[in-house]
Amino acid sequence: ERRSGAWPQDNEEAEGELCQQLLQLGRVSLQDARAAILNLEEQHARRRAWVWAQLDQAPLATALQHLAGLARETEQALGGGTLPEMVDAYTDRGWKADAAVLDALAAVDRVDDVAAVKAAVSTLYRPWLDDTTRTFQTLALSSEPQALRPDASILDVPKGTCILFSDALRFDAA
Repeated sequence: ERRSGAWPQDNEEAEGELCQQLLQLGRVSLQDARAAILNLEEQHARRRAWVWAQLDQAPLATALQHLAGLARETEQALGGGTLPEMVDAYTDRGWKADAAVLDALAAVDRVDDVAAVKAAVSTLYRPWLDDTTRTFQTLALSSEPQALRPDASILDVPKGTCILFSDALRFDAA
């Protein structure tokens, strides 16, 4: 195979192709986008071991590992039969989708690369986020008022502990 990683033009060519492939994800179904991302990850994962990735010249290959994580995390809807079950589902695994989006976007700087990552994120994340938000709203509206209050144990924290509240179901580490 020509792409051994030894030549910078091989990396540049692979990044350019990957950019175009990611941009196309805005035009395909969610299932096709998920399959494409996982396939691209399989093809490009080895490039993260190339010297060019170590020199920050393979940002899309780096972002791709996070997009693959996003594809896996959003494969299953986030829900639960009750509000506390949904909260548990989010704190257990749902936050990983949010983190994958942030990490994928943080990996790229160039306008074209950002657009490519955004196309993939939009296709994979928006439907999952919309479904998650609607499920949460439905559960919140149908819950008893006490279910909407935080557990009192959250206020029982050691001295010197900082509690950070961030809305929109965020569980990002501060």
